[in-house]
Amino acid sequence: MEPWHFRIYEGYHVALLVCLLVSSASSSAWINHSLCLETCSCVGQTRVECSNRYLKSVPAGIPLTTEYLILSRNLITTIQDDDFFPLPVLTVLRLTANFISAIQPQAFTRLPKLSTLHVDENGLIDMFSIPPIRIINLAFNFIQRVNCYSQQTFDFAGDRESLINLSNNFIVGFLNLSLPVNIIAAVSSNIRVFDIHQIQSVHLITLIDFRDNGIRTLPDLRNVTKLQKLFLAGNPIHVVQISHWPQGTTLLQIHLEKGTHFNQSSSSRITDLYISGMGISHLQDIIGFGVHFIEVIVISKSLVSSISNLPTLPKLRSLTVKHSELIGVITFSTCSYPKLSVIDFRNNSITEFVLQGNDVQ
Repeated sequence: MEPWHFRIYEGYHVALLVCLLVSSASSSAWINHSLCLETCSCVGQTRVECSNRYLKSVPAGIPLTTEYLILSRNLITTIQDDDFFPLPVLTVLRLTANFISAIQPQAFTRLPKLSTLHVDENGLIDMFSIPPIRIINLAFNFIQRVNCYSQQTFDFAGDRESLINLSNNFIVGFLNLSLPVNIIAAVSSNIRVFDIHQIQSVHLITLIDFRDNGIRTLPDLRNVTKLQKLFLAGNPIHVVQISHWPQGTTLLQIHLEKGTHFNQSSSSRITDLYISGMGISHLQDIIGFGVHFIEVIVISKSLVSSISNLPTLPKLRSLTVKHSELIGVITFSTCSYPKLSVIDFRNNSITEFVLQGNDVQ
């Protein structure tokens, strides 16, 4: 072949390759352009917002560079296995306030970077297809079973917290919870049995928020070794079987019904103590919480009528007894409480309050 023929042939292939690349890029750009202008709105190359678009399914053509995908407040009822074509950098997915009642098993398997998932305010009845990721919000569904389809686990990176929010559901129990999380929230979820201490990853839990449920018995939690904060206000607790609190527990919020059996020692290191209910009638009851560590005491809606004979609390900074039965003349000496700076006795029937000792607010 003559040299000039070769050069023309070579040029033809180069031109053809350029045309193919431009055509491919144009096709991809058209898809993204169509999605962003006609269906959703895109912010830069990483955020796609598709809220309030009356969508009945996940739209096609989501850019591969998407890190934040918002599909809240639409009409989506089912998440299919192929709804999320491989999105290699997607980290946050919001599906809040749709009508999702079913998620197919492989729906999230092609999202390797997914770390935050919101499927709150939907119609889910189980968690079989929820992936093991750091932040999961499933509040306001109809979930009863907390079984997880995926048996995979994820690694805790540094000090980052991992949590699952199951508030406002209808939880029967947690025995089958296999997600390794630090924080579990299930407020107003109709819980009757406190069985968190029996789950597989109990040694990872640092915070439990089970406020406003129907828990009547609080079992021994000595195996919840990393527990730091426990919120149980709004539960009709009658029996507390804890004899030793985990050493790391610093905050307890609990409601005790009248006649509560409270079997525990003074070995706790709780610093912030919030107690409500008719199950506490004397401030001396706090002796069982390890008085040398307590810094904040808040007692409300109780039968406490006197604050006499209060034990020495060397680290106490704030004392609140409100909506209780304090009556008559209250004489309070702060000599045994060198760090006390706040006293709050509002909403009682005190006729006179005599304060002796340090200056307080």
